[in-house]
Amino acid sequence: MTDLELTGDDEATPHDIAKRFSQGEISQEETIRVLGNWEYVSDAQTDGYNFLIFDIPGSFSEVTQAFTEGLLDADTYNAIIDVADERYN
Repeated sequence: MTDLELTGDDEATPHDIAKRFSQGEISQEETIRVLGNWEYVSDAQTDGYNFLIFDIPGSFSEVTQAFTEGLLDADTYNAIIDVADERYN
């Protein structure tokens, strides 16, 4: 799910949304709403030997990467996980 009014284009990725949040373009509430309800693709798979071979664009790993890069603070990241967990579980 992308919110065109929020993102400004239909090609935005979860990482793009996190970057816009870090730049102050999007509020924490909107970021949590959008990324918590995003239609994520399945995360990367392993080959049975390596933990992860690659990350798939549009997967939740983009949100995790944004957190690792400091684009999302811990409270925002955890709130996104909580909303996504409620939605998918």
